[in-house]
Amino acid sequence: MPKMNLDQAVFEIKKGNVIAFPTETVYGLGALATDGHAVGKVFLVKNRPSDNPLICHFYSWEQILEYVQPVNEYTKTLLKELTPGPASFLLKLLPNSPLRAATGGLETVICRVPNHPLTLGLIKKLNTPIVGPSANISGRPSSTNPEMVLEQFGEKISGVLDGGNSEIGVESTILDCLNSNSINILRPGAVGKSELSDIFQKHNLKVEILESETFTQTIPGNKYPHYSPKTSLLQINSISEISESSNYIIIATGEYLKQNNLKENTNNNIQIINLGSVENLETIARNLYQNLQKVDSLNSPKAFLIKENWPENTLGIAIKNRLDKVGLN
Repeated sequence: MPKMNLDQAVFEIKKGNVIAFPTETVYGLGALATDGHAVGKVFLVKNRPSDNPLICHFYSWEQILEYVQPVNEYTKTLLKELTPGPASFLLKLLPNSPLRAATGGLETVICRVPNHPLTLGLIKKLNTPIVGPSANISGRPSSTNPEMVLEQFGEKISGVLDGGNSEIGVESTILDCLNSNSINILRPGAVGKSELSDIFQKHNLKVEILESETFTQTIPGNKYPHYSPKTSLLQINSISEISESSNYIIIATGEYLKQNNLKENTNNNIQIINLGSVENLETIARNLYQNLQKVDSLNSPKAFLIKENWPENTLGIAIKNRLDKVGLN
């Protein structure tokens, strides 16, 4: 599967094929959102359950409004303020919508304008939305660079539009905008409660911000196992819970490793993956999936993820959300 340029990506998608494309959050798997056969290929190559809807990507918030029912006041404000960017919006589909193949049979669609010039150029040249679920086999860590895409998909897709490393590293925030008086953060990301509050205050909008853990429908990341390497991985609170004497991996923050004087041990083949410092959540998020995928390259039979008390800020919540799902499949 080759790396490709913009014109090659446009050509492949117009043929009804699947490619990987860059965004500021993670890489996505792209196909024409209006082509049911092409959308079906995305479900197939991801091994994704058919009831798990796909996020649709647009080149502008104005293009989103062409495909959905009229939106409420605060949603239009957020579209203007947060796009392009790491926020996705759950909106109502138009009747007989051409996007229905991407929604898992739902009457709603999740829409996003990614903040990456290559992908914005791609969608603009196509003049049609593309589906863009994270570029990973279902259950595996999302890809944040072309090499991760190559490792997971090989020849299963037509190529990858090379945009380098993803800047943020965790998937977009998903915002339920269906209620005119409240907004619900369905999946945390780089846009959180504080960012939404600032926008609502700026525009004098009275909107209740909810952070629900109870879902009435399937959205990406909330129903099925996610983000895990193939290696057996167990989450633990402390290294005292490890009964093995040799040949395993410890995954932890830099602070935990330092406090417990944990280092590589060649004799016992104990290997360390340092997630980074809690003082620099941006770096932890950016490298999170690369670190989780690295587990499989170390050829150990078992890995242990040390749980952390993550800060209760926007990125801390997003990182905790992803790591809470690791090792559950």
